[in-house]
Amino acid sequence: MFDSMVTFTTLINGYCKAGMVDDGVELFCEMGPRGIVANAITYITLIRGFGKVGNINGALDIFQEMISSGVIPDTITIRNMLTSLWSKEELKRAVAMLEDLQMSMLCKSYVFFNIKKNVYMLLCVASD
Repeated sequence: MFDSMVTFTTLINGYCKAGMVDDGVELFCEMGPRGIVANAITYITLIRGFGKVGNINGALDIFQEMISSGVIPDTITIRNMLTSLWSKEELKRAVAMLEDLQMSMLCKSYVFFNIKKNVYMLLCVASD
């Protein structure tokens, strides 16, 4: 019936907007067996969906799967992940994520280092 990445991503987006992230994940899991490879937009859609329902662990799991599948997150995705962590007061996890990204050399831009500086500043303020 539907065998394209665009169709799957569109359906996943609909589920996520409706707060039905688990159904979106179920569709996502059907992509691989059909030979359909997720792109950055597919992953970002799920990350935002998990953020919308307040499931930071689900968002982090999808983020890690994104990286391990070879899809490099852009600065917007990284910023969305960090914002989710900050809003849940998970600053140490935000720092750990940044350090992992830096160690894997996925992020070497000015924007990345600016984000990293802001995380460290927030961590210092939170510890006061």
